[in-house]
Amino acid sequence: TLHHTSLPKNIQNLSLSAIFRLDNTSESLVNTLLSWLKDDDATVRSEAALALGELGQVSEPVVNSLLMRLNDKNSRVRYSSIWALGKLKQRGKTVVSALLTRLNDQNSRVRCLSASVLGKLDQPTQAVVSALVTSLKDQDSDLRCAAATALGQLVDTPRSKDAGILCSQTRLAQPGQSQEE
Repeated sequence: TLHHTSLPKNIQNLSLSAIFRLDNTSESLVNTLLSWLKDDDATVRSEAALALGELGQVSEPVVNSLLMRLNDKNSRVRYSSIWALGKLKQRGKTVVSALLTRLNDQNSRVRCLSASVLGKLDQPTQAVVSALVTSLKDQDSDLRCAAATALGQLVDTPRSKDAGILCSQTRLAQPGQSQEE
């Protein structure tokens, strides 16, 4: 078992990075990463979430621990946990509900990744579509693009594909403005 607290900080981070390269999904490794999700150091928590996503081992303790980290005070930890849930392709109601909540996160990157993951989960429920449509009106152009792209993934129509192309070519106009302004 890896015990990171006995290692110097630079070695701790190196050992976390090395986990990504391991082809080891043993219960011991998963349990160690789950314990690191509770660490006092936000970098350790963030890297542990990323490692859990990379390992791809889906279990109730993994999903529940990542869901708890969506409320972490550190935005990087929230971002990494969202990424991991997306990588694990978790589509349950609890996960979708938590991602919908993160569309209102104070951090732009967290909001954008939430929208992106919602689009990739292929859960075009009324709540998801409604929240993403609401996000199209947000002041944050990155969130508007992420929401438009997510909607395009959820609703496979020529017009929804156009929204994704528009986002890749230019930022969506501020709400109430045209592209020409």
